[in-house]
Amino acid sequence: ADGGTPRDYNQLLDEFSLHQFIIRRGNTLTNTPEFESYKRKHASAWGPIQDVINGLEHLLSKYSVPVAYVDGNKVALLSQIDFRAPTIDDMIDCLVNLDQVLELIRLPGRRYKGSNKDMVATLRLQAVYRGHLCRRGFRDSMWRFRAALTIQRLWKTVTTCRATARIVEQVIEKRRRDFLELSKRLKEDWQLLKRRKRVIVHIPSISREEAQRVSMEDFLIRQNVQMGRLTWIASSDVEVVYVSPFPLSPDVVQYYTKFLQIQGLEHPDDRFKCVHPENYDRFPSHFALATTLLYSPRCLKRIANYCKGKEAYIIPGIVGPDDVKVSTHLKMPLLAPDPQLAAVYSSKSGAKRIFS
Repeated sequence: ADGGTPRDYNQLLDEFSLHQFIIRRGNTLTNTPEFESYKRKHASAWGPIQDVINGLEHLLSKYSVPVAYVDGNKVALLSQIDFRAPTIDDMIDCLVNLDQVLELIRLPGRRYKGSNKDMVATLRLQAVYRGHLCRRGFRDSMWRFRAALTIQRLWKTVTTCRATARIVEQVIEKRRRDFLELSKRLKEDWQLLKRRKRVIVHIPSISREEAQRVSMEDFLIRQNVQMGRLTWIASSDVEVVYVSPFPLSPDVVQYYTKFLQIQGLEHPDDRFKCVHPENYDRFPSHFALATTLLYSPRCLKRIANYCKGKEAYIIPGIVGPDDVKVSTHLKMPLLAPDPQLAAVYSSKSGAKRIFS
């Protein structure tokens, strides 16, 4: 036509064919005119296309699909994806009879009806049994791991408790030695100390058993009945630090200042200090003053700074273990016996033992 060269059948087929080919029982029918035309048209990119066709053959053979019609144009487009391998959904989407193939693929046990059904079933059974063995082994391993972890935690707790108990014993023993050393030094220097300038720290703590302290009415007021010790500054060699269980009002401090001035002392407020634990309101009201003071670092620091470079000792109320802790913390001797001895001989039966 129009003087042109007439085209043969193959050229017309290459241009106008839909290029749909058949895969029967897992094998592509390569001798059909449609497939040969399809191969001629895409000869330059046949390698990736053949890979997609091989994947389709393997998939259809696996599920024993008797006949599948493949859209060659979709296969060509799929082969151009080079950043990932085609998925099963991608390959199934290239089928013309998609609905019929999906019905066969979704049938239970369909994969075990192919030509190599015995091998596929054997591999599946082996995989399931290996998975069962692995899960059972994993459960046993986890059981052993949890058991070992529990034993390790318990043993670590035991060793930590033992180490902590040893450290506590060492601290208690060191505190006892320090207390005895301070008491011994006070006894040896007492005759000279009472004639020299000194600071007396009054801590009127009632360090009795908790049950007794709880049953006392107005416990804080009872611990503050020793304010008369401020008059000890009447001696020119004495300065007093009075530790109260709660903040004293300015009127009370001014009252004792005026009282001491009437006694003939000039500027008595320079020779006595009234302090209180800053954490007094954070603890129950039945706590002994020595206990509250022990957990009030600012108050302890104030006492230590005031007594720095001076001879000082502590006069307690009813002595207890926390009074010893305060004494060793401040490195000041306690004018009192050991708390255990004090507890024994401060009772009626203990007093009778002294004179028996």
